[in-house]
Order: sequence, then C-alpha cells, then structure tokens
Amino acid sequence: MLAYPYGCFEQRTSKAVALDDRAAWARQMAELPTYIARNGLLHYWPVPDEPGSIALTAYALSVSADAGLAWPDAAKAGLLDTLRGVVDGRVTEEGTGPGDTRLLRIAALAALAHNGAATPAMVDQLAMPLGDMPTGTLADWLDTLYRTPGIDPRRIQAAETALRGRIVYDGTRLDLTDNRNAPWWMMVSDDEMALKALLAVTGRPGWENEAPRMMIGVALRQMQGHWDTTPSNAWGTIAVRRFGQAYPGSATGLTTASFGARTLTSNALQPPVLRLPLPARPGALLLRHDGGAGPWATVSVRAAVPLTAPVFAGYRITREVSFIQRQHPDRISRGDVMRVRITVEAPVDRTWVVIDDPIPAGASILGAGGSQSAMLAAQANGGDGWPSYVEQGFEAWRGYFRWLPKGKTSVEYAVRLNGTGKLQLPQTKVEAMYSPEIHAALPNAPVTIQP
Repeated sequence: MLAYPYGCFEQRTSKAVALDDRAAWARQMAELPTYIARNGLLHYWPVPDEPGSIALTAYALSVSADAGLAWPDAAKAGLLDTLRGVVDGRVTEEGTGPGDTRLLRIAALAALAHNGAATPAMVDQLAMPLGDMPTGTLADWLDTLYRTPGIDPRRIQAAETALRGRIVYDGTRLDLTDNRNAPWWMMVSDDEMALKALLAVTGRPGWENEAPRMMIGVALRQMQGHWDTTPSNAWGTIAVRRFGQAYPGSATGLTTASFGARTLTSNALQPPVLRLPLPARPGALLLRHDGGAGPWATVSVRAAVPLTAPVFAGYRITREVSFIQRQHPDRISRGDVMRVRITVEAPVDRTWVVIDDPIPAGASILGAGGSQSAMLAAQANGGDGWPSYVEQGFEAWRGYFRWLPKGKTSVEYAVRLNGTGKLQLPQTKVEAMYSPEIHAALPNAPVTIQP
C-alpha cells in the first residue's frame, strides 16, 4: 500500500487506514472542503463539478470509524446528515452507470451504524429480501443489526443464517457462493465481501468456532501479500486487528529468519515484516522460533522483472507517438514536443478506470495557462473521450475515468522533452481500479534524446 501510485479520496483514505498513517489522514482532513460536492456527499477528486458518491461517502465514514480516525466535527455532522437523507430517499446520486439504490441505502445505513447514528426506524425503512443482497451488503446489514439498539433478535438470527449459507471453503481458503457478483460499481470486490463477512461476526456469540477458520480463509485470499483492492486492504487491516483483540493469541518468544549471509530476529508478540535480500546464489531460507508457542509465517519473493510483451487481461491498449514540434526529422532532440495517443479497448462498462502512461525523465506535460505551452497542448486534441480527472505528474500522465464504456476510447496529451540521454520508460497501464482483474500493460522502448 505504501507504493500504491493512485490518490483519489478513497485511495488516500484506504492507505491511511492500512498503514495507520495519522499524519496522512490529518493532511486529508485539511483538504476535506474541496472534496464535498454540492449535494453534501464526498467526491473522489477536488473538482467542484464532480458529482458526489454515496458509496464513497459511506465507505469513508465506515472504515474511518472502525480505524479510529477523527473527522472535523462540523463536516462529519454534515456528511452523516446527508447519509440520513440517502436512507430516507431524499438524497440520490447523480451520474451515469449501473446501480441498485437499495444497496446504496444499506451502505449509507451501515455508515450511520458504524458512527452510532442508526435507529430501528431506519432499519425498518430498508426492508430488502436477504437473498437479494450480495454478501458484502448482507454483512453490512448484519453488522448494522448488531450495532443498532432495539433490533428484534429474530432479524439478527435470520441474517446470520443467510450469511452462513454464503460461506464455502476451497480447502482452507474462504470463498463465497456469490463470489462473482460483487457490486463493483460500489467499489466492492470479492475479497472485500469476504473480509466484511469476517468483520461482521468476529467476536460475536455463536461464531467462536467459525471466525478463526474464516480468518485463515481470508488470509489465503491474498495474492503477493495483499488483497485485491485498496478498500479490501483497509478492511483487511481492521479485520486482523479486531480478530487479534477478540481472540488473543498465545505466541511468545523470538523468531529468527536466515537467508544467505543475513539473519534477522523478531518478537512474536509484535512481529514486523522481515526483509532479506536475495543472495547471489540459490540457498535455503531458514525459519526458527525459540521460547514458546510459535506464530505462523507468510513468505513472499519480490523481484523487479521488466515487462517484455504486452499483457491483455480484459482490456487492450495501444500507444502511438507523433510530434507537434521537432527540430530534426531524423532524431529526437531536447525541446521537441511529442503528442501521445493512447487507445483502450474495453470489453465491458466499468466505473473508475485509470490510464497510467510514463513520461521520460525531465519531461514536462503541457497544459492550460494561456502560454505557448497551452497552445501546443491544444494540438493534442484530447482524443474521443476525456477523463474525469487528470494528474500531470513528473513521472507520468494519469487519467481517471469515472465511467469508461464498452468499446474503444482514445486520449491524447502533449509532452515537452527537456532531458537528454537514453531514458528508460516503465510500462503503460490501464486498470479497472475496483475490478483489478480487468487490466492491460504495454512495454515501452527506451527513448534516446540528443542535445
């Protein structure tokens, strides 16, 4: 999560929770007024005309409450009041895309419950058949029932029975009967649904035997040491902490890891991540625990492997480069201005898709400002679709689409080359941020720029 490159309001929130970064959260709260839309909901980017999102607002207030992150009092009161309006049906969401308002209203109610503001009358307003709820929504519903005083125990029992019927195991890995039906348009993935199921029941009477099995099962859902989306990793961090508090472990003593010439030791009660460099030659990784009952260990290997061929996993992506200004027709020179055109072919409609395209070291992306740079930027006509938000960084151009429809979409931008030498470029990527299995990556050749 520390190296995660994208930074909308949700992603900044998720990183602050997963990393327990109170300073990052304080910076985010200082900028909060720029993220509140006209209808009182949060929006993803500090763009005044961007519509507010019920799913984002509900998520941010729920996960921050469980993580113990404070909001400015007046702003929090306003957001909670807006979510009451969502539950009542007075506040709706603007914009194009799929959606089931029942699920959004339950998410809003769950956020109120996380903040001690849900009432039985609100619960009664949102009657929805349990069988119609995706598992993530069912877990939110059950958690809301637990947190709301005065709820008929029979309603809780019915929701618990429904949740038990959703949980299956592939060996020891936890799976769900509706694994492929996560409401991705609400930022919800299958990993998040599994984690929310665990969170809803951890420490609850009657789940003492099932919860430890669920904890192992959701841990095994990780790939390369993380769950699939930023909200999943935030909820996963909270789930691990809550599980440790509800079912204290008995691990004691010291754990030692040796690999090659390096040896590291950790305290089992507060185990850090032990990072050992890969040795020049093959060798054995030795793990030893002394002084009591031992913890479990997860071992992963990371290596920087360059991409040598395109990867198309759902999306297809192409990148074309031409020149707006060029000093010499036979070579690339410092001061030349390139036009970059990226075309994405999408098999399905998706919310929040990012195109991430690197620029050469020292280059500058041209944009607005009424100068010659703005006029040159205008010669890159933007393509046939334009993102909801654009980041023009020192290392990449990033375009975020609130809604990327099925079919082909192209974008263009202009960049001035300011450096010289043979410059390496990382891969160009496109990713559905809340359906990360849908992505593509394109290797880029080095760029040689002469004086």
